[in-house]
Amino acid sequence: MRPILILALYTLFIFAAPAGTKLLGPDALTNYEHYLVALTEEKNETAERKLKRSLLYKFINITKHAKQKPPRLLEVSKIKSPETYMEAFWTLIGQKKRSERLRKSLREVNEKLSYLSKTVSQMDSNGSLPTVEELQYAFYCKSSQKLEKRLLLLKEAVEHNTDVLKESLSAVEFDAKKYDDEYRESEKRLHEAQMEIEKECLGLPGREMKANKLQKRSVDGIAEELIRNELVGFFSALQLKSSKLFDKEEDIKMLAESLSANRRAEYAPVVRTLEQISAQRLGKTKILLHRKKEGYR
Repeated sequence: MRPILILALYTLFIFAAPAGTKLLGPDALTNYEHYLVALTEEKNETAERKLKRSLLYKFINITKHAKQKPPRLLEVSKIKSPETYMEAFWTLIGQKKRSERLRKSLREVNEKLSYLSKTVSQMDSNGSLPTVEELQYAFYCKSSQKLEKRLLLLKEAVEHNTDVLKESLSAVEFDAKKYDDEYRESEKRLHEAQMEIEKECLGLPGREMKANKLQKRSVDGIAEELIRNELVGFFSALQLKSSKLFDKEEDIKMLAESLSANRRAEYAPVVRTLEQISAQRLGKTKILLHRKKEGYR
């Protein structure tokens, strides 16, 4: 009984400290491990104790595994072909998508923190163990810190990798004809798939759902092939600073808009990145003048 009594006195002393210190101070991890032991020692199991244990495990886990794998940084010296250039481009797009997801998660976590901060500040906690609200507050604080750090690393990687793509563009030889041929072949298959969908829907009951599934599998897949081919054409035109890049960019936008809703959202960062890269290479003024002249969006 004596070790448990000592532990109870120890936790009571800790939780007499200000909320910021007791929840997130430099000794927080050690303190929470002690709290976990104290909860484990208690015999009367309740739903609240289960929740507290779960929150403690989460806090301890997120603190112990705070070190994060850095995002991939591209190297100009390793981008020497259309294949490696496109691989690098999709790496950048993947990082932008992750950034968007993390920003959304951070907003949600901070909303919870805002509510919990008010709740915790109004509480009069004199117990030997933290309340559920205090544990939730600590966990979301730690989660917010981790998300912010990850977002900063991704922001730096995106900026670096965007510059690498710009710099390496002149060293890559794009075979525009080859990709034009592939585009025409994909376009033909897209037309055939669309015709097949129309046949499925012609006066046949119960076929609409099947047609929708076919559209997602076939039409989206082929449209994405067309986008990948058009991307090569875009970068080829950008390399030469040819006005054809505007046509390619518009084609890519229209193809992306033709996709089903979930796939369309996946290509939003692609369109924004093309606009950014072209602005860096050609200059914003030239692009704005051309768009105004040709009536592009």
